[in-house]
Amino acid sequence: MTKLINSLDWRWLGSRLWLAAQVGSVLMVLFCAGVAVTIFLDLKAGCHRQGTPDYAGFYAAATILREYPARELYDPKLQDDVLHTRVPGTPPGVHYPFAHAPVLPFLLGPLTGLPFAWSYAAWLVILAGIACAALMRCRSCLSWPATHVRGAILLAAAFPPLVLEGWLAGQWAIVGLFWISLALWLVRRDRPFAGGFVLAMCLVKPTLLMFALPLLVLSGKPRLLAGTVVGGLALAAVCLLIVGIDGARAYWDMLTVYGRTMSAGAAHFKTFKHVDLHSFFLLLYGGPGWLPKLSVLAIAAWFVPLVLAAWWSRAGQSRDGQLLALCATLTGNMLFSAYTPIYDVSLLIPNVLITGDVIYRRCQQHPDAVLARSFCVFVGLLITAAWVTQHSAQVYGFQPLTLVLLAWGCFQIAVISKKPLAD
Repeated sequence: MTKLINSLDWRWLGSRLWLAAQVGSVLMVLFCAGVAVTIFLDLKAGCHRQGTPDYAGFYAAATILREYPARELYDPKLQDDVLHTRVPGTPPGVHYPFAHAPVLPFLLGPLTGLPFAWSYAAWLVILAGIACAALMRCRSCLSWPATHVRGAILLAAAFPPLVLEGWLAGQWAIVGLFWISLALWLVRRDRPFAGGFVLAMCLVKPTLLMFALPLLVLSGKPRLLAGTVVGGLALAAVCLLIVGIDGARAYWDMLTVYGRTMSAGAAHFKTFKHVDLHSFFLLLYGGPGWLPKLSVLAIAAWFVPLVLAAWWSRAGQSRDGQLLALCATLTGNMLFSAYTPIYDVSLLIPNVLITGDVIYRRCQQHPDAVLARSFCVFVGLLITAAWVTQHSAQVYGFQPLTLVLLAWGCFQIAVISKKPLAD
C-alpha cells in the first residue's frame, strides 16, 4: 500500500480533480437554470410543485407599497392576504412575513405590474446579472494564475447557498453578495470610507451586519466606521422618505417581533435551514432555553476578543491585515447574528476568495505549504458542508456548517497573527 501511495502522481491527480470540479460546477449551474424554467412553467400553470419561491414575499410587499398606504407595509395580516391573492396556487399554510427595509419593495415596484410568474422570471434574470457582477468584482481582487481564477469563479457560481438556496428562491442575499464584494474591493484599494459606505447597504436586511457593526465601532478604524455610519444614515433617510414615521415605527415593531420569535426558537422558522450558533444549539439541545443562549455567549466571549486583537494588532494595521480582520468579522456575523439562513452563506464567497488571495501573495514572499494546504482543505470543507448540512440538521439535529464557519473564522484570525502581512 505504501508503494502504491508513493507511486501516485499527486499533481496529475490534483489537476484532474480540479478539472472535474470545474466541469461539475458548469453542470450544476445549467441544472439550476433548468429547475428555474420548470418553476416558471409551474407558476404560469398556477401550481407549485417545487414550492413557492421566497420571492413571493417580496412581490407581496412591493404590491402593498404600490397599492396601499405605506404605513401598512409591515401589517402581517395584509402581507398574508396579498400573498395568497396575488400569487395563484400558494398553499394556505405558506407564509412569508416581510421584514426587510422598505427600500426593497420600493425598488421592486415595477415588477409588480407583471403576473407573478413573469415577475419571478424577470427577477431571476436581474439576480443572475448581479451575481455575475459580484463574481467579476471578486475576480478583479485575485492575483492567482488565470486558470486558478477561472476555476475558483466557477466553483463560487455553483456554491449551493448561492445558486440553489439563494438564486432559485429569489433571495436578496445575492444583492448583499454584490455589496460585500464591492466593499472588500474598495478596502483592498485603500478606500475604507467608500468601502464602509457600500457595506452599509447590507442593512436593507439588518441581520447581515448586526454583529459586525459593534465590532467595527471597536475596531479602531475611523474611516471604515465613518463610511458605514454615513451609509447607514443615508439608507435610513431614504427608507423614511418611502414609508414615513408611521411606517418606520411599524418596521421597528416587526423587527422586535422577529427577534423575540427567533429567540424563542419558533418551529415555523425552519431552524434546520439556519447556520448561526443559536440555531445550532437549539437543534443540538432539542429546543429553546437558557442553555443555547449561554453556549452562544460563552463562544462569543472567546471569539470577540480574538477578532478585536486581530484588528488592533500590528499585522492588522496593514491593508491585507485590515482585509482579513474585516473578513473574519463578517464570518463572525454569520455565527452570532439573530439568525443566518443557509442562503445568506453565499455572502461568504468574496470573504473566502480574498482570504485566499492574501494567502497566495504571502506564500509568494514566504513559501508556506501548510498554510496553502490548510486554505484548500477549508474550501473543500465549506463546499462539502454546504451540501450536507441541512440533511444532517433535519435527521440528526446537527448543523456541521456552523462548526466549519467557526473554524474558518479562527483560521482567518490565525493568518493575521502568524506573521506581519506585507501589502
